[in-house]
Amino acid sequence: MNMPEIRKILLADTQLMSLVTAIVPKPSSLLTNIIMYEETITGDDGVVQLARIQLTVVCDTEEQYGQIYDRISEKLLTPDDRPLTNRIRKVEFNGGGSMFDAARSKYHKIMYLNIKARSRKHL
Repeated sequence: MNMPEIRKILLADTQLMSLVTAIVPKPSSLLTNIIMYEETITGDDGVVQLARIQLTVVCDTEEQYGQIYDRISEKLLTPDDRPLTNRIRKVEFNGGGSMFDAARSKYHKIMYLNIKARSRKHL
């Protein structure tokens, strides 16, 4: 699983953490601005592990989401050959979506990330 490493990177970002109160597994009953995550391993040949992470940003305004998205992109995406960590080699954005929860007056913005990492079987 890659999310513990990714969560640690996000939690260390003071700008991001000034916008959200928690980064938690999905589902969550928290009513504050949060990031929920869910990870699915899509392949592992013993050398390379492929995964898809869904991040759901729950926030009060579109502006907050824009700021949160910018922080996540800056901290996680690897547009060149520079790895994110020793094990996580590549992080790419791969779509998303959005909805407005009228009952809670919150925006839910979903981001999908594709992860390419060294297999834990290989370490």
